[in-house]
Amino acid sequence: MKKPGLGLMLSLCLGGMSIFAESFHYLDITYLNKYNIRNAPQTQEVWDTLHLAASLQGIVNRKGPRLFIRFMPDPDDFWFDYCTKESGWLTGSEVIRHEGRAGLLELIGVFKDDFKGIVSYPDKPFASSNVASTVAGVESRLALRRDESEGSLYQDVMKLENRPKDELKLTAELMVPKGGSTGSPKNDAIRWAKERYLDTDMCSPEYMAYYIDMYWLTDPGQGGVFSNSTLTNHDFYIGHGAFFFDLGVWGDEIVFDDPGQPRGIDRETLLMLLKKQYQRAGGKTFVIGGFPPWAWKYADRHHRHNSPDGRRHPVQTEWEYCRIISSFNGMKDADALGLSGMVNASFYRFFPLKEKYLQPTPAPTEQDLADAGYLDKSGAVADHIYMTWYMGDYDSAAWLNRHAQKWWSDPMHGKTMCSWAFDPSLAIRAPHAMHYVRTKAAPTDYFIAGDNGYGYLAPTQLSAPRLDPEIPDGWNAWSEICRKGYNQFDISITGFIIDPGADPKIRRVAEEYAKFSPEGFVYYDNQAQGEVRTQNGVPYVRMYKDIYGEPEKAAKELATDFEKEKGVKFIMVRSILKSPSWHEETGRRLTELMKGRLVIVDPRTFFLLGKFAATEKH
Repeated sequence: MKKPGLGLMLSLCLGGMSIFAESFHYLDITYLNKYNIRNAPQTQEVWDTLHLAASLQGIVNRKGPRLFIRFMPDPDDFWFDYCTKESGWLTGSEVIRHEGRAGLLELIGVFKDDFKGIVSYPDKPFASSNVASTVAGVESRLALRRDESEGSLYQDVMKLENRPKDELKLTAELMVPKGGSTGSPKNDAIRWAKERYLDTDMCSPEYMAYYIDMYWLTDPGQGGVFSNSTLTNHDFYIGHGAFFFDLGVWGDEIVFDDPGQPRGIDRETLLMLLKKQYQRAGGKTFVIGGFPPWAWKYADRHHRHNSPDGRRHPVQTEWEYCRIISSFNGMKDADALGLSGMVNASFYRFFPLKEKYLQPTPAPTEQDLADAGYLDKSGAVADHIYMTWYMGDYDSAAWLNRHAQKWWSDPMHGKTMCSWAFDPSLAIRAPHAMHYVRTKAAPTDYFIAGDNGYGYLAPTQLSAPRLDPEIPDGWNAWSEICRKGYNQFDISITGFIIDPGADPKIRRVAEEYAKFSPEGFVYYDNQAQGEVRTQNGVPYVRMYKDIYGEPEKAAKELATDFEKEKGVKFIMVRSILKSPSWHEETGRRLTELMKGRLVIVDPRTFFLLGKFAATEKH
């Protein structure tokens, strides 16, 4: 067996500096998916295995693509083949294969020199599992739940001769902040970790991680599949030494997972973490992986609105979380249910991207519009309803990793117009998928930014005064990173700006987006649906609506809505995780129902026409 690391070397590939591996290790742990998610001993074994594997992978992949893990056969198998064959990246690399628990234990010995030791954690408080992930990344330790029962993974690791011997044992008694207990074991643990790692500048200034802690084990079936534990997502953030947390956002609620706590203390701790991270990031934007675990806590999971605590709708909790982190320049990579799991981001991050990806087709001209009959002989916009699609939601690397290959193999891909809302920030954890879709794009593919630009951040919260009055205006940092991302991926349209903020900061948002989204953007303000406005010459419209269901139902619903529209209208409709075939059939049925009144166009044509229409009115 080759020694890991010896085969790593730098190579120029696809126009950029990348890491190529002459050999790397491959661990197959798909056997875990056969376990019963409602069987407590089995779910504990899955949890322990995934946490150990993610911490091991995150640490060893710091030096390059040294370990690939197969846990979710689809998409892991597809991307493994793509990386090692078609893409040319790791073609010719030797793959050293391991399987099951025995393979995982073997890898501890293979990579033992990469670790300082082990960080073990107890069953309570639940937050100790996220503290362990923070420790794992900062101190290069393997994270493992402490289980003394015979046959446990912890016992198997402790019996290994060829393992790092140093063990940091996390306990509730140890994890208490300097000022004494907060009255909440959960917040004690997180604040202790903050003092020890975040306040001492030992954690990454670029990344944080918001993933459900060990509370998941109380009801794992709520997420449907083991991958929604999101433990496999930890590898990238452990590799970067990110600070991990899982906290509620409401100041007037007591959270499900810590019922004895003082009301609102989760929010207090969250604000403390974000302010410190803002300071460490030097005022720049930073990424927070993950999403509020609404299926388990922090929201009215059954949407009944009659619970004394957790009474908000999940979307309310999502938006409040977004509002809070954005106030400190935090941006989320929104790994949300039910596609929250992702494996191998620490491996994929070395995939070589091009410096520039161009749109498959050039921007339309005024002559193109006239030739298509969208402008009459006088140059006025012809009397139609002009509709384009917003194909979302791709504000999560986990979602893109799961769907890119699926949609590109759809029979209607390349045969019907598609408007893909892929945030540029997805290239951080899913560069392989971003490269795949752009290098295999058809002339019918159009790429725009999704919510809310470079990534998912609430732009109204960038304007001072902010949630914390000591934090200055954040627009320079946001505009800079948006310009860079838009330039690399040749994006000039922002397809949707979802924002929990409102007047009076809306005008500032339009002014700033006009600077880096020059062909147009979609935003909620008080304008009428279907009407086009301009900001500094840049057209923008209000999102019309979201559409769901099978094509026949969706087409009839839209046609009914459109019947009331008079005159020239510009309508963008949002779909979520729908295939090219769905869009083709829905669009075809809708066009037939509208009997020539409706024209479905690509987003660049849509906004150029909108700009002409707005000019006519003024």
